[in-house]
Amino acid sequence: MKPLTDDLPEEVRLLAIYLRERFAEVEDSIRNYAGLSGTDAKMIRRYLYGEKIPPSGFVTKLLTHAAEKQGRALGLDEVRAAQNVRLEAFRAVEHARLKVEEIQAQAEIAEAQKTEIDERIQNVVDLMEALDDEMGLVKGETRALESSWSKRAIRAAPRTELVRFEVDRKALVRTEEDIREEIDRLRANLEEAEAAKEVAEQRCQELEGALVEAQRVYVLVADMVGRPDLNLPQSIAAYVDNRRLRWGGIVGMCIGPLILYAWPAYLGLMFQMVSANSVPLRIATLVGLVIPVWFAFGVRRLERAGLPRPIHLIWAVVATAIIFFVFTLLPYRILF
Repeated sequence: MKPLTDDLPEEVRLLAIYLRERFAEVEDSIRNYAGLSGTDAKMIRRYLYGEKIPPSGFVTKLLTHAAEKQGRALGLDEVRAAQNVRLEAFRAVEHARLKVEEIQAQAEIAEAQKTEIDERIQNVVDLMEALDDEMGLVKGETRALESSWSKRAIRAAPRTELVRFEVDRKALVRTEEDIREEIDRLRANLEEAEAAKEVAEQRCQELEGALVEAQRVYVLVADMVGRPDLNLPQSIAAYVDNRRLRWGGIVGMCIGPLILYAWPAYLGLMFQMVSANSVPLRIATLVGLVIPVWFAFGVRRLERAGLPRPIHLIWAVVATAIIFFVFTLLPYRILF
């Protein structure tokens, strides 16, 4: 077999190596062992290449066949060790999914923190602008007060008037100093907020990069979990595996073949009979082939859950195309 790829998680790699070692003890080809174990050969290859994590029953069955080949009994410790290796691979897959969820949650928190800092900065800026306006008013009042009292008027004014002028002037100066101190404090807060915003933006960028990497790993391992043993109620398992029950008795048994086989044949006849001279009708007839392809794709996935999805789709397209083109090329006068 080809070497394992370098991008496999370590736990999945160890499981694939373990399965390869046990399979080597069976001393049989993949195709022959597929018939012996009742497992699809392509799926066995995916197990051995670390592309899928096998169900627990497959692992135990492989151990049993390897022990029988060596003429010994299968020990409990061997089964326990094998299942632990398999569970570690499962945990790696779940860890990848959990890592994505954790980073997404941290990214949401970081984004909310950045938004809060933006609001804080805006509030500080608005307050500084308001204080600047207030400072302008105080300076204007100070200038107005001083202009109304010329030096000559100050020297000639009574003492009581001079005291009142001095009190008003000191009050305005004190107010101006308070506003200036408040602006300086707000400017320091603004610098702190801008520094915090820069840190928050950097954190968001780091989390975005980590999320991309975590999603890449998760996409790699998400498809490794094979169809588990049917740990379902017996009624549900029977429903999935029994066509007659699944399709609703006699009526359901007729609907499936009609859509899968009769509908492409019907469209093939219509393609040459009705739409021969009309391009729009031909296009509409070809679009109608989506129905059997979609239906066959869903049925195939349900009945052969172990096969990868591209094979399902290829199977559906090829089967539908063959039926359609046979009836397109077949002269309808032979049928009618």
